[in-house]
Amino acid sequence: MFGAYKYFTNKTMPVQLSDKDITHCCFTRLCLSVCLISVAFMCTIIHQYSLFHLITRPAVSTIPEKSTVAWVRNEAGDLKMALVLFIFFKYSPPHNMKKFWRENSLSLVFLALFFVALVGQVFTGFKEHNKERKEEGQSAITLGSYLGSGHFLQATFENWESEFLQMALFVILTISLRQKGSSESKKFEKEEVDREPSVSRKDAPWAVHKGGLLLGLYKHSLSIVLALLFVISFIIHLYGSLKDENEQLAIKGLPKENMVDHIVSARFWFESFQNWQSEFLSVFAIVVLSIFFRQKGSPQSKPVDAPDSETEG
Repeated sequence: MFGAYKYFTNKTMPVQLSDKDITHCCFTRLCLSVCLISVAFMCTIIHQYSLFHLITRPAVSTIPEKSTVAWVRNEAGDLKMALVLFIFFKYSPPHNMKKFWRENSLSLVFLALFFVALVGQVFTGFKEHNKERKEEGQSAITLGSYLGSGHFLQATFENWESEFLQMALFVILTISLRQKGSSESKKFEKEEVDREPSVSRKDAPWAVHKGGLLLGLYKHSLSIVLALLFVISFIIHLYGSLKDENEQLAIKGLPKENMVDHIVSARFWFESFQNWQSEFLSVFAIVVLSIFFRQKGSPQSKPVDAPDSETEG
């Protein structure tokens, strides 16, 4: 924690920093702060939950064990200290912090919401999974075991998989497909985003200056990264789903299922399709609804006085 204290309370900044360097520094600080707060919140909840079970059910030694409670209590104490340091850091902002917040507040708020939702998922999923195990006559598992269980991996990555698939397809399909009147569609004539990259442009990315294969990859890097994230999430979802299936089969005393059988099973594709359809519906909804409805001040909407037929790229 002393390293974190030194990191957060160091208010001295190098004399000659570019805006890019300041942005990277501030972004790193705030992301670390959000992560520490989220983990501290999760450990505090687990600590209280653990103590409740030890007090109300002293005869039960499976969930959670005293050593687990002690570890969580110690970690929660350290992480609460990180929260105090964050508050100090927040009210003693470094140079240009207000500017940084103004320029990055959207991503930071969604990052914070993501961590809060993830902590909520972990806590409720952990509790629900142990409830199911108890109903099946099995002993409860610890939080650490739950985070590596098929139940958690399958539930988490089947959602991530669908999100990255939706975003990858949306990025790729909006290159050539149009929707008249939608704020989510490009205009029918060529736009600024269609221009060829030029090394003469001010502050052009390094790949533009390198040219060749690097530039060719960089031209499509957003869709490539999103597609890779989809593939990684798909693989982890498959692994988690298979692990959860085999855990359920083991409880019933049935033989394990192999990867080949599971990847063609109805269960695995049901988990995928139930998420994919909701993502595709949400994209369809924003594309079509933005034709007829407005939200003043939002870049996802056309101006309030814009005609329905006007396409805002």
